[in-house]
Amino acid sequence: MNYLKPATKSKRNDNDTYHFSIGEIKNFYSLRSLKVKPDDFHYQPVRGSPKLLSQILKLKDVRNNISENQICLTVGAKQGIAIAFDLLKNTVTTVIIPNPGWPPYKMLATTNNLSIVFYDPAHATEIPSIVRNHPNSLLILNYPHNPTGSVINKDQLSKIVDACILNNSWILSDEVYVCLEPNHPSIIDFLAKYPRLIVVDSMSKSFAAAGLRLGYVFAPVDTINNFLDKIGISVSGTSSLSQSIAQNILSEPSLQKKIVRRVFNDRTRLADIITNAGYEIKSQGGPYLWVQGGPELYFHSKTILGLPGSVFGNPNFSRFCASSNPVGLCELEQYYRLKVSQ
Repeated sequence: MNYLKPATKSKRNDNDTYHFSIGEIKNFYSLRSLKVKPDDFHYQPVRGSPKLLSQILKLKDVRNNISENQICLTVGAKQGIAIAFDLLKNTVTTVIIPNPGWPPYKMLATTNNLSIVFYDPAHATEIPSIVRNHPNSLLILNYPHNPTGSVINKDQLSKIVDACILNNSWILSDEVYVCLEPNHPSIIDFLAKYPRLIVVDSMSKSFAAAGLRLGYVFAPVDTINNFLDKIGISVSGTSSLSQSIAQNILSEPSLQKKIVRRVFNDRTRLADIITNAGYEIKSQGGPYLWVQGGPELYFHSKTILGLPGSVFGNPNFSRFCASSNPVGLCELEQYYRLKVSQ
């Protein structure tokens, strides 16, 4: 089965259509609203455009607690995560990784010759004890979680931070889905409390703009300076054109609320379809549903993509992404009705 079949547009108006596929949300923006200027073809500072950095601080609601010296742009969140591993590979010997989880975490640990310890992202209360058993480590957090959709509360985050403080461990928090889960806490609030904290985020998921390849990292000043050294000698910073488009996107205050509302509604409908077909949803959050069941669950159409859990380390489950395409949701509902009747 071809799990990487390209996504296609629905029959809705192009400007009002987006859907998740392979972890990406695709939105068809009006090109006229994202126009660039001649100055956008110039270099921007390696850290990023001061205006865009200010907009991101406002977006994350941390303007009073974090300065622009504690943030920099990256080529997507993935570059931020890769640089963090590179910076810490001689500082830690062990990486604590969610399993199931996003495959590059394990790949980066292996590439950097680091030992791996796994934890179940559905049991966040167990993370502090794992940290205590593995001091001087790097803890990877990813909430809301890919692929399970598991979420975490602020009290759990606080206990995790306290355990890392006592055991001299670093935290790398991948928060690319935080903006898609209403009222979900961000560990960025603990940055002033703990200097061994790196937070990555991006425009890809929260603003349906994966093609911009524009991520951002929050960390203490010294750590950000190390990031800037790595970025400056490799890619000279992120695309100036992408930064200009991002500024235009962030200037539309209602856009993200609209995306969050649509994702939540579409995930709810998708969950109803799967539940009515007799399958158990173990967890959900952000755009994802983690469903009990293997190959018999897989459904593949132009707009709905169910990925096998084996991709993420657990073959007994399947991951589904929310979709705003009504045609795809109807196809899925009909598919499961047929299975139930057989």
